[in-house]
Amino acid sequence: MNNLPKLGREINQNVGPTFATYAPLLAAREAAIHSTRHETFQYGDDPRQALGVYYPKSNSSTGPKPVLMWIYGGGFTQGDKVLPGYANGTVYGNVGHFFATTLGFAVVVPNYRLVSDGGRFPSGGEDLALAIAWVRDCLAKRDGYGTIDLFLMGNSAGGVHLATYLFHRQFNSSRESITKYTQHGVKLRAVIFLSVPFHFEQASKDRAEALEGYFGGKDLMTPSPLGLLRSNKLDDAVVESGVKFSVWTGSLDPTDEILVPTADFQREWEGPRLQSFVLNGHNHMSPQLSLGTGITQEEEWGVEVGRFCESSCP
Repeated sequence: MNNLPKLGREINQNVGPTFATYAPLLAAREAAIHSTRHETFQYGDDPRQALGVYYPKSNSSTGPKPVLMWIYGGGFTQGDKVLPGYANGTVYGNVGHFFATTLGFAVVVPNYRLVSDGGRFPSGGEDLALAIAWVRDCLAKRDGYGTIDLFLMGNSAGGVHLATYLFHRQFNSSRESITKYTQHGVKLRAVIFLSVPFHFEQASKDRAEALEGYFGGKDLMTPSPLGLLRSNKLDDAVVESGVKFSVWTGSLDPTDEILVPTADFQREWEGPRLQSFVLNGHNHMSPQLSLGTGITQEEEWGVEVGRFCESSCP
């Protein structure tokens, strides 16, 4: 982490060097990361609609089981639940390993359709709704998972898909299924937006093709998280359910693409309290790569996420 400031803020400039910085740290922990019990399932008919589940060592408690869904980023054009060819296949298994082994969560990491797979807005929200339905209809039927406290964390483009799911009217019934009161089943407890581009007004010009490909044109504000928040707000089911919301940014996140849109989103927010966290010393790529390294300073933000999730439960 100490080397990150010299890599600069811009994503296109620091993505390669940041991955190179963390590759040996994760590779050194390969055996531990891969030792976490995990399974792969299909949650839909499309080949991209697959997810990985990472399990904690013990499932002996009798209360609700904490389940964290990690929705990774990749600019709408890249990403996989396990990134091939990097750090011996430890990413994003490192995220599942950390939250499962250190904090006792079951961790769900879904793939979703990219632009090259025909992904078009609001397909990210559609895929997320299907993945959540899988948690509700399949994972919740497993022994010990009859009652689930669900936490949704979306990073970068994954956070855009999370916002689509939360704010688009198309997903009202899906949201209601995880926010209405029930003694059993799945209950959404908290939302974590991690380094999310809440709009694209100052996006780098080299993102135009991917953005227009996913959103279907040059109007990028209307379908953006900020645009959806302005037009739809939060529905009553989510507000009344007591779900906790938060935004997390790295102190080295790009100003134009992440920090300014995040501030604009916070100003527009009229729902329940929106908590804000800053990950000191982290850039846009480093938080998700730091987990599983076994380095306390690197992983502290993940511990803080765990505290936030715990505080959202009665």
